[in-house]
Parts: sequence; C-alpha cells; structure tokens
Amino acid sequence: KLKIFNSIMYTVAFVSESQITLANSELKIHTTVCMTKAKDMLRLSHAYTIYGSQSKTIQGSVRLCTGSKPGQVHRMFSKAHLLVGTSRCTSADLLVIE
Repeated sequence: KLKIFNSIMYTVAFVSESQITLANSELKIHTTVCMTKAKDMLRLSHAYTIYGSQSKTIQGSVRLCTGSKPGQVHRMFSKAHLLVGTSRCTSADLLVIE
C-alpha cells in the first residue's frame, strides 16, 4: 500500500523513467510511486484552486488570482472565495491579490 497522504507537501527525492521517490522530512516519510499512479495522485503545490486549498496552511507567499488577468475580478468570484483564499497564508505580508 502506498503511503501518500492528503494535504502533505512532498519533495521529489529521486526520479527514474518508471518511478518517483517522494520525501517529507518533517514527517520522516519516504515513498516510491510508479509514474502512472503519480500523475493521477499528485498535484503541483504552486497550482491550487481556491477550493482545492481548503484545509491547507500554505507556507510562503500566496497569490490569489481573481480573474483572467491582474486587476480583473471574475463575475463568479465571491467574498467566500476571498475568505478561503486569504485564510490559507500564515501572514498578511505574504498575501498578494491580483
């Protein structure tokens, strides 16, 4: 059974043609996943949607993109999106809203 946990950030420790080894030094986890499963199970940490970021504390800077380009707010973007997005970061100085 694979030891891949939700809401955990992993570092890529090793990559071969057929598998990828992931590590989380904080939890002392090392696990190896075949590439076919990795593409379905893993998500890039810099590309969360607002809904996908729920229940996660994001270390470092958080950029909220509210529309298709900076300064534009999509008609479906709401106060709830803003609340969820802004509450992901650990400090207001790490937050950027486009």
